[in-house]
Formats: sequence, C-alpha cells, structure tokens
Amino acid sequence: MNIENIIYLVLGFSWIYFSVLFLVLYLNSGKRIKKTPSPRTFPSVTIVVPAYNEEEHIAETVENLKRMEYPGRLEILVVDDGSTDRTRELAKKAGAKVLRLEKNLGKAAALNVALRKCSSELFAVVDADTYPKRDALLKTVGFFSEPGVAAVTSSVFVKRPRTLFEKFQAVEYITVSWTRKMLEEMESIYVTPGTLSVYRRDVLLRVGGFDETNLTEDIEIAWRLINEGYKIRMSLTSEVSTAVPKTLSGWWKQRLRWNIGGMQTFFKYASLLLKGRAKGVSLFLLPFFSVSYLLSVIGFLLMFYLLWSSSVSALSFFLSLGLGVRPEPSFEILPTVLLILGFTVFGLSLTLLALHFRTLRHPGVSPFSLLLFFAIYITLHPFNLLHASLLFLRGHRGW
Repeated sequence: MNIENIIYLVLGFSWIYFSVLFLVLYLNSGKRIKKTPSPRTFPSVTIVVPAYNEEEHIAETVENLKRMEYPGRLEILVVDDGSTDRTRELAKKAGAKVLRLEKNLGKAAALNVALRKCSSELFAVVDADTYPKRDALLKTVGFFSEPGVAAVTSSVFVKRPRTLFEKFQAVEYITVSWTRKMLEEMESIYVTPGTLSVYRRDVLLRVGGFDETNLTEDIEIAWRLINEGYKIRMSLTSEVSTAVPKTLSGWWKQRLRWNIGGMQTFFKYASLLLKGRAKGVSLFLLPFFSVSYLLSVIGFLLMFYLLWSSSVSALSFFLSLGLGVRPEPSFEILPTVLLILGFTVFGLSLTLLALHFRTLRHPGVSPFSLLLFFAIYITLHPFNLLHASLLFLRGHRGW
C-alpha cells in the first residue's frame, strides 16, 4: 500500500470517527436538544455592546435590544471603544446608556471596563452588528438554574443572506450552531461568541475577566471557564442573526483573527497541560483541536498532491498523443476499500447535514448553495488556516 492510500485511509476513518461521534451525541441528546428550561427567577441583566466605529449598525442593534422580552431589570450599555465616527451619538439617540473610552483599547478591554462598572447578576455580550430575537435572552436565563453553569450561548444565523457568498456562510453558521450544541454533551462548548452569550458576572470577576491579550476573547473565556470547573450551556432556541463579511477579503481577515486567536488559546492551555495545571480542557478540547488541525494540514497537502499528480497525468497523456502512441483507456470499477470508504464518508456527511437543517431551519439556504458550499467554500478554510499559522509563527498577535 502506497503513502497516498494510507493518507486516504487516515482522513477517511478520522472523518468517519468524528461523524459517528456526533451522531451518537445527537441520539444521546434526544429531546433535550431543543429543551429550554423555564426561568425560576429573573436576575438583573446588563447587555453590553462593545462598539468601535459601528455607526452603520449600532442604532438598529440598540433598537432591537430595546424590544427584547424580559420581565427582570434590564440595562443596555454600549461601550464606545474610542470610535472616531458617530457611534456614540447614534447609540445615545437610540436610547442606550453609553460608556465612552477615550482611546481604542480592544474588545476584551472594553468588556472588562463594563464588567467592573455594572452591578447586575448576569452579564450579556452582544456584538454591535448582531440582532437577537425578542425572546432570545429569556430563553437563556433558565439554564442558570443548573448548578455550576457560568455561561449560556445561543444559535447564530446570518442576517438576510442575499449573495452566494453570504449563503455559504449561512450554511456554515447552521453547521457550527448544531455542532456546538452537540459538544454540550461532552461539556466542551469551546466558544461563547459575542453574538449573544450570557455570563454570571460574579464568575467572570472570579476568573479575572476577559483575556485582553487574546484576539478571540470569546474562545479563551470559554476554555478558562471549563478549565476552572464551570459548565457552559447552549440554548438552541435562543436565536440571533448577525451581519457577515460581504467580500472575500473581509472574510479572510475575520477568519485569520479567529484562527490566530484559537491558536493562542490552544497553546496557552497546552502549556498548562504540560505543567499539570490544565483540567477540563485536557479531556476533550486539546485532543479534538489537535486532531482537527492535523487533518486540515494533511488535507491541504493532499489537495496539492492531487492537483500535481493530475497535471502530470494529463501532460503525459497529451505527450503520448503527440508521439503517436494511443493509450488504451482503462475503465475499472471495483468495490475497493477506498471506494467503499469514500461512499461511507459521503453518506455520513449528507446525514449530518440533514440533521443540521432538520434541527435548525433557515429560509435563506437553498440546495444549490449547499452543493457549492461543499464544492467551493470549505476548500478556502485550509488556505486561511495555513496563512494564520504562518502569521502566528511569526509572532503576529495584534489586529
């Protein structure tokens, strides 16, 4: 067996393993997948919107938050992180309380300032270009009745996807939301995204707030909470929509930040593991992300190898024609191990995708966009991951 076949087998069986794992998690979750516990009490909540030059979205976001259904005390606080546009003016005009920072400190620092200023029991984070449904907050609060729960997050959808590129991201967001809910079964929700995540304020203060050195503070705080023994829950029925990059360049920059921040978090907790101090994250998150990264790199290299070998084969074919040699076509379809493996991977992929859209429906996604999602969009990710890896190795930590 040559090295190419071995790589195929490794990738195929790895994909089957993770696919079966998520199928088992789905079956194990049963009716809990969409269960939303009814709140026993309604703690006071501060919704914090960190904003830097967000005049395009901030007024609509604040107006949307003001319409939220919540019987307890609710405060909307916009942290103007040194904006140079009309963010502060438009936020105040829309009816939000505004905390002005004189210079741009970054999202994590802005959140930490708000964390120290407010006095509510729950601390909710909403990005300036995100629009929760009216009952989104209400559908998170009940989860805090479970002992040990420090954070609750929500399902994220793309706001009115119109272009094909936006529809690709709509498919991806549905997939990510479903996967995140499945990871709840493993106590391994690896991110509490700023689209809408609600925290116990006292727990955030106890663990030291958000990491101001990390490009993805929402990933790092999730890992830290798990590592400190706290639980994170996801309310699948708490839905928010968010604006997404409209261009490839904007998407590329966003994903570079996500990937570099993820690497910062991974190596921070991997070093704790080596020192014997990593706890919860060492059980699943560290191995899961290690294997995922390696598979992405292997897949990336394999893609280039296939392109190269196909080019060489095509060149040899045309050269043989020029030399007057007529190659005999060979059509052989046999049930080889690789062929069976390929059909298995394809079948499991379709099954998982069907479960994603059975659980989370979105009107902006069509079968055509799903097909192109697999053919085009997902092939962009390994390139971005490689670019992020190079930047990370060169010490790139800012943005």
